Amino acid sequence: MTLRKLALATALTSATALAAHADDAIMEKGHKLMDHDGVEYTTSVTSGSNVYTVEGRRAVDVEAAGPSQEGANEDLAPNEPVDTAQTEVENVLNTARNGAVVSTVDGVRLGTAAYVSSRGPGDDLVVVDVSENMDYDVELVGFPASTLKVNVEDQGLEYYGNEPDLRDDVVYRING
Repeated sequence: MTLRKLALATALTSATALAAHADDAIMEKGHKLMDHDGVEYTTSVTSGSNVYTVEGRRAVDVEAAGPSQEGANEDLAPNEPVDTAQTEVENVLNTARNGAVVSTVDGVRLGTAAYVSSRGPGDDLVVVDVSENMDYDVELVGFPASTLKVNVEDQGLEYYGNEPDLRDDVVYRING
């Protein structure tokens, strides 16, 4: 009887571990997003693709790579400090939760923050509803919160890169 219990316990433990691994794999591919009203959405991802859908709308995330020098803010000297309140992730997420306008460092208005996702320390995402006049092949673009800062002048958010580089990144991610 003891051997039978041991075999059953081993089988149940293995099944639980496999289910947990499968759940982790699903979440690596998708996001749990929250809109301005606190409604939670789960995205769906096409296998082998960077493009996912939220409520039937195509989306893609950009990476948190360093900004190009060409799109860098020339108003700041290389060693000039930036107000940390502007780049504090919690301030960025709170501003995004209010539906802030999101622009690039070169002043191009991308759209408005539509969803946020706090997936863990250092893994926060702001998903922007891209304006139709931007003519991107997706309707939503996800930005790591670390790539955004609060613009104190208009209480919007500013992406650290310029629009042409962002467009190239989005196209690259769509085409894989």
